[in-house]
Amino acid sequence: MQVCGGARARVSGLALGLICSSALAHGSGVITGMVQDAATQAPLSNVLVTATSPALIGEQVVVTDNAGEYRVPQLPPGTYSLRFEREDHKPLARGAIEVPPGYTLRFLGEAYIIHGLASPAHNAR
Repeated sequence: MQVCGGARARVSGLALGLICSSALAHGSGVITGMVQDAATQAPLSNVLVTATSPALIGEQVVVTDNAGEYRVPQLPPGTYSLRFEREDHKPLARGAIEVPPGYTLRFLGEAYIIHGLASPAHNAR
C-alpha cells in the first residue's frame, strides 16, 4: 500500500511540474518606450501610460520618469492599446500593439503627445 501511495505522489508531482513548465513557457511580455513633446522633441515626465487588452484583467498603469521613459511589465501575450495622458498635453492612444510571449517591445523616436491643448477655462468660452 505504501508503494502505491508513493507512486501516486510521484505521478502527481510530475503532472504538476508539466503544468508549471507549460505556464512558464508562455511567458509575459513588456512594452517600453519614451514619450516626447511633438513640438520640441523634449522628453516628458509624469505622463500616465495605460495599457489595456482583452488578455489583461483590468488595466496596467505606469508613469514616465524624468527622461520620459516608461516600462509596462508582466503583460500576458495579446493585442494591446496604450493611452498617453498628461494634464498640459492632448491625450493620445495607440492600438493594435501585438505582444508576443516573452518579448520586450520598445517604441523609439515617436512623439506621442501633441503639445498645445487649451486649458478647460479657455474651452468654456
